[in-house]
Amino acid sequence: KWKIAVQSPDDTEDYLGILSVQDKAVITSGGYERYFEQDGVTYHHIIDPKTGYPADTGTISATVICESGALSDALSTMCILLPVDQALKLVKSFDADAILIDEDKNIHMTEQAGKQFTIINGDYKVK
Repeated sequence: KWKIAVQSPDDTEDYLGILSVQDKAVITSGGYERYFEQDGVTYHHIIDPKTGYPADTGTISATVICESGALSDALSTMCILLPVDQALKLVKSFDADAILIDEDKNIHMTEQAGKQFTIINGDYKVK
């Protein structure tokens, strides 16, 4: 069994919580580590193919837990491109689990992820 610290998207030196998993791949995507700022605007690296600009769905971090690392990686990126409700539906359709963070510091999780995740940062609230 592994205990994995999930990074806080607004403070890269702080943890959001601890995820306990066994025999699963865990991948997190978000725009808070790879970005640049220009003229007061932050541009991150996850590009919305519809607009050609960085994704702006309100989802700022997506951690996906599933059997395959490649699938977990693809789903975590897709979750940033979708609103939370659609992202959770997508993840469930692949028999995976997710922890999603929105820009208002709300945590949205699949049921199983909620059983595996312990929040340690009081700035965030479960929705």
